[in-house]
Amino acid sequence: MPQLTSPPVLPRPDRRPARPVSLRRFAAADFATYRAWFGDAELDRRLGPIDDAWLDHVLAERDGRQYVALDAGRIVAVVGVLLPQPADPWGALTDLAVAPARRGTGIGRRVVAALLARPELAAVAEWRAWVEGDNAAALALLDACGWTRAGVDDGMVEFRLRRATRGH
Repeated sequence: MPQLTSPPVLPRPDRRPARPVSLRRFAAADFATYRAWFGDAELDRRLGPIDDAWLDHVLAERDGRQYVALDAGRIVAVVGVLLPQPADPWGALTDLAVAPARRGTGIGRRVVAALLARPELAAVAEWRAWVEGDNAAALALLDACGWTRAGVDDGMVEFRLRRATRGH
């Protein structure tokens, strides 16, 4: 399957336009690279631990998707979503890990843009995400991407994004 690229991210006045990232489904061959990132204490604290059971789940999952984001052919992020279900007719951004060496470079914004542009997710009109209240980077990312804070429950900040969908 060809890799899809995100639309260009609008530049900030002090920067050149960022090139879009491409997304593809996570594959077993990506696991060693991804697992190595968890040597970073912050990433391991937020999303770890990661093990073979996680990989088995990701490869077999039917209700969600895990994607790798590529920049110039290198894996720079991994992002997961839950697909809408009859009881929960919205999509959920479940996780977003940026390679530790690439944090603070705008990769997260580019990944969110690429994810929402994927054709298989075009019909999802509402998205949700939950972020730990002390995760300043993730809170700032979703704020910058136009998501709305919908409340706090048990220390988790709920975000929502409503958007027009194709054909609606």
